[in-house]
Amino acid sequence: MSQTNNAASAPGIHPLDTALVLKQRPLRPGAVLEHTSRFGDDQWHLRPALLQQHQRALVLNFNSIPHRYRMVVKEVCYTMLSGDLPDGEPRPEVATVRAHFTSLKLMLTWLDSRTPPPGRPSGPRLADLIGADLQDFQRHLLATVPSSARRQGIRSAVRYFWRYRACLTSDQLSFDPLHVQDWTEPDRRSSGGRENTTDRIPEAVHGPLLAWSLRFINDFAPDILRADNEWRRCRDHHDTTRAGRNVVKHRLDDLLADYIRNQRPLPSWNGQPNMAHLADEIGGHHSALLNYHAEIAAAAAIVGLAPDTCYRIGITGLLDDKPWIHGISVHPGDNNGLGKLTRMLMAACYGTIAFLSGMRDSEIKHLRRGCLTVERDDQGRVLRWKATSLAFKGEHEAQGVEATWVIGQPAARAIQILERLHPPDTMLLFSALSHHPGGNSSTAAAGTRALSTVTTNRYLNGLIGWINDYCDTHGRSDRIPMVNGQPWRLTSRQYRRTLAWYVARRPGGV
Repeated sequence: MSQTNNAASAPGIHPLDTALVLKQRPLRPGAVLEHTSRFGDDQWHLRPALLQQHQRALVLNFNSIPHRYRMVVKEVCYTMLSGDLPDGEPRPEVATVRAHFTSLKLMLTWLDSRTPPPGRPSGPRLADLIGADLQDFQRHLLATVPSSARRQGIRSAVRYFWRYRACLTSDQLSFDPLHVQDWTEPDRRSSGGRENTTDRIPEAVHGPLLAWSLRFINDFAPDILRADNEWRRCRDHHDTTRAGRNVVKHRLDDLLADYIRNQRPLPSWNGQPNMAHLADEIGGHHSALLNYHAEIAAAAAIVGLAPDTCYRIGITGLLDDKPWIHGISVHPGDNNGLGKLTRMLMAACYGTIAFLSGMRDSEIKHLRRGCLTVERDDQGRVLRWKATSLAFKGEHEAQGVEATWVIGQPAARAIQILERLHPPDTMLLFSALSHHPGGNSSTAAAGTRALSTVTTNRYLNGLIGWINDYCDTHGRSDRIPMVNGQPWRLTSRQYRRTLAWYVARRPGGV
């Protein structure tokens, strides 16, 4: 007998232990197959096989599965990822495998901990289950999982123990769950066929939300972009800690003279001059100003202190013929802070692009610098705007296929704003900005990873919150209304669904 067969027959050793679980999957650029997870690992890292830039890193942690069921779950997941599939079975997407893993974990954790019927051991083998066990599990789902779609997903995952039975060596389900009475639930969707169950955005929400998004793009963006440029200028010239004392003194004198000449109060923090921001303005660390408290105090005695610290830009955007904001704060957590406003601007751009193009989230997340083209007639008048990205759904290439969408002019402007909101070497337009939470200069500069769908949804709902806070503060009536007494929860998928609803209700709409 060969050494391999001896190893395979040894206790605790599985024949697939050294098998690469992603061997049948295309990998991201730079990923090396030999460095990816193997069957025998306790955790399988799936990120090398996630080809869309906005997808989050996914892990299958088999230590979270009850020990007695761990091997059968490994075999199921390996078959989904790279194993020999039963005849007629399609290979699931990597993200689908992760979703099924979560569902199987839920079912097996319940099975391992439930009180068994009299005469039955706890934590039975799958091969020993009977229909009554699955009926009990279905009752457990009805009592603990509110979403019928989620319950259906869990039941679908459990059925893989039957569908893949020929590939499972450690345990098998001996019957098809579909034959169990009450295993399925009535389909409450339209009897006319399968219908998209994604909610559309109600008109009462979408109308003011789109209006505010266009205000961000058309009216507020120039001020936000100027503040962003000032933020970057300060960080691109942090050299006063190395500069000579005379250089620091000269720059500070010029800065304070400018404040006095324009009768502009000095920035403040906790009732004192904001030394850190003054140092930013001359390009350095606040330690460079330790010897100049007297000069700064003298200037403050002349012009006073501002109530907060804002970037020195003139606000040009108007709302009802008045400046829309008194200034853009350097504190990122403030509602009028640059960090918050750039997130809201990005959310406004996302919603506008999604609604005025019909692109899916994955397609929007692959928009890159230079993706916009403008077609003009021989008189130079604009005929149409087009955006080029990658399409994934329904395509044979897992890496995506280049596609072009005709978009509305506000969506084209949103793309141009996103290009200005990132450094010139950032390619993906929805990658994290460096002054965003979780952002950093290397992530933003490289632009190799887009915001996840979860983060985008958080930004979109944050935009609703910002709008309503703004309306409450300024006594405005055009806030985003609640629906059935609750704030509407936006998701990225709702925009395409909403556009389809409007199109279908126009003459000739399909």
